[in-house]
Amino acid sequence: MSESQNLPNLAIGYSRARLLMFFGGSLLLTLLCAALAFTWQEGTNVTTFQVAACYIGAVFFGLATCRMLWRLLSAREPVVFISRVGIRDTRLADETIAWSAVRKIMLWKQRAQKFVVLKVDPLVASDSPEDF
Repeated sequence: MSESQNLPNLAIGYSRARLLMFFGGSLLLTLLCAALAFTWQEGTNVTTFQVAACYIGAVFFGLATCRMLWRLLSAREPVVFISRVGIRDTRLADETIAWSAVRKIMLWKQRAQKFVVLKVDPLVASDSPEDF
């Protein structure tokens, strides 16, 4: 039995702690923008431009808060599965991409985040239901 056959299957999901942190931050910013927009503070001089910017911020951060809450509630299952057979990302497709179809694995860095990019055999990529 070779060493590669002893590797465990991995399941990768969303970090609940990180989602909770983003939810708390977006909720705080929503409340701050709403407080400034609805002039809940007393004795300060707020311009019309600042009120308009706070309305826009309250809507933007309110939508972000809703999205983070949705992800917190729906992120119960892993989204990426890595096994000896291949890799599957449930956000993209239900099929597993076999390791024999992967031509190249590259690391890609954008700003402070690093990504793993898989170059897949064109025949396998053309069979996918979505064109990327």
